[in-house]
Amino acid sequence: MQLEQYSVIQLATDRYQDRGVSIGAIGTILEVYGDEAMRC
Repeated sequence: MQLEQYSVIQLATDRYQDRGVSIGAIGTILEVYGDEAMRC
């Protein structure tokens, strides 16, 4: 599956809980850097 810029996504990990983002959070992909790297 290729991730595309401006796709709406749902977080499925607790990896970012220390930043205040919980599992199930909804976000938008702002930049795609490769097959698995992105900025939301």
